[in-house]
Amino acid sequence: RVVLDLKSRRVPPRVWARLVDHLRSRGLCVDGLGSFSIDELRSIGSFCSTPITQVIFFHSAGDLQRACHAGEVKHGDTVFFNAGSLIWKKPTLCEASGLGWCATTSSALLDADFYDNG
Repeated sequence: RVVLDLKSRRVPPRVWARLVDHLRSRGLCVDGLGSFSIDELRSIGSFCSTPITQVIFFHSAGDLQRACHAGEVKHGDTVFFNAGSLIWKKPTLCEASGLGWCATTSSALLDADFYDNG
């Protein structure tokens, strides 16, 4: 049982549908097609000889939320997203800078600059 992850945007929907039909005719159980492009998925599914689950991929829960608010995700759609986005902690400026230390006041920054340039 497989879900095909579509990577190419240059392959026509009819070709993807024929590939799915061919794989199924050879005994492979293709359970779904997945892509980050919702329009691509919906068009491919319309060309398959038998229904196929269309899996919409999102990088994060925030991307999924944005798509829901934009009306791109419909009731009954199957979606996958990176679950790590639910527990990801946004780094502070100090952590993101990689300096390993943070100044708590502007005078500490000025003092540090003095010593670096002094």
